[in-house]
Amino acid sequence: MALKGVDDLAVFATQDAVLVSRQKDANGLERLVASLTTTAPQVTVDHLKVHRPWGSYQSVNNGERHQVKRSIVKPSRRPSLQKHYHRSEHWIVVCGARRA
Repeated sequence: MALKGVDDLAVFATQDAVLVSRQKDANGLERLVASLTTTAPQVTVDHLKVHRPWGSYQSVNNGERHQVKRSIVKPSRRPSLQKHYHRSEHWIVVCGARRA
């Protein structure tokens, strides 16, 4: 992102959002969060990265019939076992080794 020829702005960028506001507008963020809580509450509750005792995961792509996640499993930890009746699950180890 690049800004040129503007004054009095505060710019905050995270992995999933960018906030551009006047520096003097101290309550702007508070008003934005209040508005989002009403119009899109999941945005204020859900986080990109979900932490679990075994590691973390982040959704990379969601579709009508699929979901792709990037999971990071801590060394010597195992993800919780779950049984899914209406979907299949495929794991691809990109780095590290699968333990039996």
